[in-house]
Amino acid sequence: MSRTGLRDARWLIIVGLLFVVGSILAQEAEPQTTINMLGFQRENNQIEWIITVGNIGAVDARNVVITDNLPYSLQIDNVQINTGTANINNQTVTVVLPLLAPGEVVQFSIFSTRLVDESAVNTVCITADNVVDLICVPAIAIQALPNTGEPPYWRRPMLHLGLLTISVSLLMIGLGLFGWQILTVDDE
Repeated sequence: MSRTGLRDARWLIIVGLLFVVGSILAQEAEPQTTINMLGFQRENNQIEWIITVGNIGAVDARNVVITDNLPYSLQIDNVQINTGTANINNQTVTVVLPLLAPGEVVQFSIFSTRLVDESAVNTVCITADNVVDLICVPAIAIQALPNTGEPPYWRRPMLHLGLLTISVSLLMIGLGLFGWQILTVDDE
């Protein structure tokens, strides 16, 4: 290979490395939005969907849009949010946050009523102007924690500790009474 060809090959390698490093740095500079949703069955068939969004990236997420298309088995009652704007249109709730700073977390609730006696499954999605991917997460409304019939792992040691404490207390009381009897017998 000639000197010119070798020099051109070096420049191509350097330019290629700069391109790779630049694209890695550009990816690290993107916001990284997160979303989580939990559904809780309340009284009178009301379900509270608690949605938590955050930005774990290094830059602001701009024009963050959270969309929840609730199934027809649920009637949307209202949305409780402290920041941003919320809009209800038929079965769709749209929440817009103009800016989500790095490390910022926003939580809001969507209240719905179950119209049909079936499990409530719901999916919520998040996107932003400067985020490439659309992220969606499903959730099922829970009514109660599962009852497995098994006692909790900590129950037996706590019962033993409680019995030990009572036994030691009774022993101390017994020794105290016995000692009191000895003292009163010696005094007579």
